[in-house]
Amino acid sequence: MLPKAHEFVEGYRTGYERFKAACILSILGNLIEFDIIGHEFDFKKLNRLFANTELTIDDTRNIYNLLRHSKNVVLLADNAGEIVFDVILIEEIRRIGPSVTVAVKEEPALNDATLVDADQVGLRRIADVITTGTDTLGLLLEEASAELKRRITGCDLLVVKGMANYETLSDQRMSVPMAFLLMAKCDPIVADLGVKKGSAIAKLIRPM
Repeated sequence: MLPKAHEFVEGYRTGYERFKAACILSILGNLIEFDIIGHEFDFKKLNRLFANTELTIDDTRNIYNLLRHSKNVVLLADNAGEIVFDVILIEEIRRIGPSVTVAVKEEPALNDATLVDADQVGLRRIADVITTGTDTLGLLLEEASAELKRRITGCDLLVVKGMANYETLSDQRMSVPMAFLLMAKCDPIVADLGVKKGSAIAKLIRPM
């Protein structure tokens, strides 16, 4: 599916359009999940969704404008499958200007991405790859590694993938803006965001 994903992004001309398309791909990758009650995933449907997905919450323009004035971005990865599509998003972020650090899990936690997965998709070619220092779902800042805390404090934007990361970080007081990219696949997330199940979300939260 990766060649078709590249074609989808390259079909757009402006920097913002390419970035939004890459966000959609990265969000659709969040569908690659097999342990969510009430959520079923079929690889055959993914290709058809590329050009037929609308963002229910669409802050991509504001995120793009932030990136244009950023130097350093940290991306918190989610599932092992979806980081394939995160590669395209990271390439577009770098095209805009900032360098990117990707944080994966120190040890396996369900199907969350680890260094093994990052290396399989070649993330080190385009980003600085570190670990969260944890093996839990989402990210509890008090348990994060000193290196990740330092990178987050020094970044201009924190890109946060997936539902578990949204659950643990969306109500945290942060010193940097956070761009949440996810599919709303379970009832608690749907209720919190005020959207329908299956909605694609690109939500920007600025520092409180």
